[in-house]
Amino acid sequence: MGEQVIGFVSVTDITQQSWHAFDSKDKPQQRVGTTSPVVNVIFTADMWRRRGIARDMVEAIARDSGIAVTDVAWSGPFSKFGLALARNISPTGVWMA
Repeated sequence: MGEQVIGFVSVTDITQQSWHAFDSKDKPQQRVGTTSPVVNVIFTADMWRRRGIARDMVEAIARDSGIAVTDVAWSGPFSKFGLALARNISPTGVWMA
């Protein structure tokens, strides 16, 4: 197989995030002064989707940053696939930049 890009993620750091609960019963939270990586864009080629590649990329971001995968923040808006990934990683909600 030739060399191909099958996935891509763009990440930046930010020091202020807001909790976005998938269940509206959770109270809003702010996280200020804690530097966290933020997923700006994440992409997996169509024929490679549903194989855990995007999740592996987010887990690598968390591992490299020394944080839990659920503490990785996201920038919106979510695509249909991005929302499914975020919910799979953190079912109760996510930190948003």
